Amino acid sequence: MRICAVIPAAGSGNRAGFEENKILHKTGGMVPLFSVVSAFAANAQIANIAVCIRESDRTEIGKLLARFQNVALITGGATRTESVKNALEAFANEPTPPDYVLI
Repeated sequence: MRICAVIPAAGSGNRAGFEENKILHKTGGMVPLFSVVSAFAANAQIANIAVCIRESDRTEIGKLLARFQNVALITGGATRTESVKNALEAFANEPTPPDYVLI
């Protein structure tokens, strides 16, 4: 059984009052996106992780998550639904698509 995960992280942070994507805003000294990816990456049952991002965040998120081998940065859409769709399409195009996807 192959399990993958999708992390929608293509937001802007505007509603939260941040000048940056809220998933990159340090909280308690930690970057939430790093914490979430770390948790999924530590689970041996998770084959791949798709992180949906804004193109403007690609460099920063790429550096933040560079240590993780099984993470792919997927361009998000205008809505969370579109972002998740983009990730699911990327998984569907893999040589061995997942049996289950956690979102």
